[in-house]
Amino acid sequence: MKKRYFSPSYDFKTGFTYKICFIFAALFLLFIIILKAISFIFSNASEGVIGYLNELASSSFIDISIAFVILLLGVGVILFFFYKQFKKLADLVEEIEKEQIEE
Repeated sequence: MKKRYFSPSYDFKTGFTYKICFIFAALFLLFIIILKAISFIFSNASEGVIGYLNELASSSFIDISIAFVILLLGVGVILFFFYKQFKKLADLVEEIEKEQIEE
């Protein structure tokens, strides 16, 4: 009989990590939207915290953040695909084991 090193239902934590990627992407996107909204509303302010947020919104930080959001969404989609494939594999293995037990 073959030794199994891991269960077929073990999905290498892809179910957890794709959710984390989507959550971080949503939080970064929400932060970007709030930053742009504050910059739009208080566009004349140049001092204090609001002035700092205006400078941040007009710098390349927004472009870098959007690129990071796109990367997180891409990794999340890939991990979601792996999660679904591992789930199908586990169902297939269960079905094969059930047929072997019946015979």
